[in-house]
Amino acid sequence: MVPELPARDRSIKLTNPEQGSLGHWNSRALLDMLGMRGAASPITHLSNNTVPIPMSETSAPKDGPDLSTLLENNRKWAAAEQEKDAGFFSRLANQQKPKYLWIGCSDSRVPANQITGLAPGEVFVHRNVANVVQLNDPNCQSVVQFAIEALEVEHIIVCGHYKCGGVHAAMQGSASGTVAQWISGISSLYADEKEALNQLPEADRFNALCELNVRHQLANLAQSAPIQHAWAAGRDLSLHGWIYSIEDGLLKDLGVSLHRQEDTGQAP
Repeated sequence: MVPELPARDRSIKLTNPEQGSLGHWNSRALLDMLGMRGAASPITHLSNNTVPIPMSETSAPKDGPDLSTLLENNRKWAAAEQEKDAGFFSRLANQQKPKYLWIGCSDSRVPANQITGLAPGEVFVHRNVANVVQLNDPNCQSVVQFAIEALEVEHIIVCGHYKCGGVHAAMQGSASGTVAQWISGISSLYADEKEALNQLPEADRFNALCELNVRHQLANLAQSAPIQHAWAAGRDLSLHGWIYSIEDGLLKDLGVSLHRQEDTGQAP
């Protein structure tokens, strides 16, 4: 349990936060990312309609199963699902109608379906580093718009997790390049809240910032055009802020749900 921060106004404020803009990729940056610049590129040249794929000597990672094992696992899973419910995949193929949109962290230990006990087709998912919601991010905003307008979801959950690497990087100032730009809003949040956070025991500050980040991203989400339009039209749409503990597998509702424009403290 993370202690409460010292008393101050912590209502969700819908002032525009500082939004980091994403950098532009170029071929040199891509080669740097792949570790190929300065060496002969092992990219296989394919047809003009095919994206070139870097070829490695082996498809097996140093730790964990190789890719053929993943494909075999998939075949076993599909067969098991088919045996349990012969119409499962045909129903999925015809329609998805989830009630929930999940905006969470990309961390591999926080899979939305598994930790909520939901089957394929029951939750629409968007994940990125540190569960960031930026109003100028077309990726996130297109997901939100599609979830509301096409899927007609009823609940949007922003879910962070304790000991989040992205939040930690913002706290330590250790990120660089595109990652630093991506988490710049969290860095600004930390700068704003540092004095209050420093009044907590040192061991609790990191996780307290993880919780504050969820609140911050929920406030950003409430400002997005699809949310504003849905509420103005009288749609039954609720926003929720949750956080997950990797140490015990439990989700916590932070109690900051928003159900209508009035809940934000701003007039429609």
